[in-house]
This record gives sequence, C-alpha cells and structure tokens, in this order.
Amino acid sequence: MKKTQILSESKKQFNELGVANVTIRMVAKSIKMSSGNLNYHFKKRKDILEGLFEEIQAFENDFIEAVSDENISVGRYKKVSLIYMEKMADYRFAWLDHVQLARESDKIKKLQKALFKNRIKLLNKPSASYLTQWLYSCSVGSQRFSKRTVLSCHKEFIKYYN
Repeated sequence: MKKTQILSESKKQFNELGVANVTIRMVAKSIKMSSGNLNYHFKKRKDILEGLFEEIQAFENDFIEAVSDENISVGRYKKVSLIYMEKMADYRFAWLDHVQLARESDKIKKLQKALFKNRIKLLNKPSASYLTQWLYSCSVGSQRFSKRTVLSCHKEFIKYYN
C-alpha cells in the first residue's frame, strides 16, 4: 500500500512540477511520511521514476498486445486505444520530461527505446506515426495533455484502424 501511495503521489507531483523539481522530501511531506520511511521503500528518486516507468511499460505493452490482434473488433480497438491515451495523459511527465528521465536512469533510457521500437513495430505505420506526432505535439507543441486533446486525438487515431 505504501509503495502504491508513494508512486501515486510522485506521479502527481512530477506531472504538476516537472521531474527536475520534485524531491523525495517533497513527496514524503505530501503523504505525511518521513523521508527515512520513504527511503525504506525507494532508496533514490531514480527508483521512484523507474517504478513509474514500469507502470507505463505495462500499460503500453497491454495496449500493443491488444491492438496487434488481427481479429480485434473496431469497438474493442476504440476502447483500448482510448484507455491507452488517457493513461498516457495521466503519466504526462514521462513524455514532457523524457530527456530528463533518460539522463537520470539508464534503465529508463533503455525502456523508452524499447517502447518506441515496439510501438513502431507492432502498430500499423499510420497509427504509430499519428500517435508519435500527438505525443510530440503535447510535449513540445501547442497541444496539452487534457481530456479534450485525448478525445480529439483518439477520434483521429481510430481513423487509422485497419
């Protein structure tokens, strides 16, 4: 329970303040825990980031597996892709601060590359391209990760369904 609470609060703070601006002390204070107690669960901030990125890897792999099924129905495709995009927005710090994350952890850097390659390999090319463009646009462009942009992107994304 404590690890889940720590990861949840950390994700919230990384989303609000950016990866570089969040410390273990800040996370501990926000959940009314001592830094020492938090260090029992996660020795370094990098360990928290890696734990969150493992969560990202899990939902990304679930999505890729679901949409890679040759027999997936249009309805199922719409459902799993919307869930996936909502989760991407929920972990927006990972896309907004992807360079910072790669600098802080070689493990995350390897996971980032693997996820990107997997997405390109297993999605059809237009879907993978559109998804990557949306992430890029939300990360550095004029769009923001919000319910509205997720729904707008999803509407466009499903056009690429085979």
